[in-house]
Amino acid sequence: MAPWVMPLYIFSGIIMAIGAYLTILYRPYCTLKSPEREIAMELHRKKLMDEPMNREEIEVNNFYKHQTKRYSFGDFLLMISIPLHVFAGMDWFHLSPLYFLSVFCMLVIFVMPGSLIPYCFIYFTASFWKIKNEHALARINAYLAKFKGKILTNDEQYQYKNARANEAFFAFYRYAINFGVVLHLLLDTWFGLNGSLIVN
Repeated sequence: MAPWVMPLYIFSGIIMAIGAYLTILYRPYCTLKSPEREIAMELHRKKLMDEPMNREEIEVNNFYKHQTKRYSFGDFLLMISIPLHVFAGMDWFHLSPLYFLSVFCMLVIFVMPGSLIPYCFIYFTASFWKIKNEHALARINAYLAKFKGKILTNDEQYQYKNARANEAFFAFYRYAINFGVVLHLLLDTWFGLNGSLIVN
């Protein structure tokens, strides 16, 4: 086995752990639980509509945006570290079938269709460019109307159902990847401590 395999395995594992930590600790604002989700949506709606906001509202809005950006950065770290870690660690997967389960869960990160991405989530690399999200305002308005008990129009019902479907898929995406990463790192720790992860 090449001498660079173990350093790459350890380095990618550390990056994976940091990425998982960020994606567990932070969440895109439209996937938060109530009442934070509705507060964040209302503030973002005001921002999109160029409505005046006081200093406290601006600070809270920025707080939720920073949370979303931190999640996106963690997702980016996972996206670059997972394939490196899987590639470097293939010789050790025979140690437990749980390794294959963890890899299967982690690789979900590469199969997220663009149509199922929540409007508030932007990939970290895309955050360097100003991207106009045409669905954001429509979905926020539909969600807030539903939350306030208003009767939705056909278009609002369509936007609301799509937003909820995206949130459900995103929850699966988030939990599957984090479960896979945590399981994988626990296996690495276990087999590393008992001396099974060695370079021949």
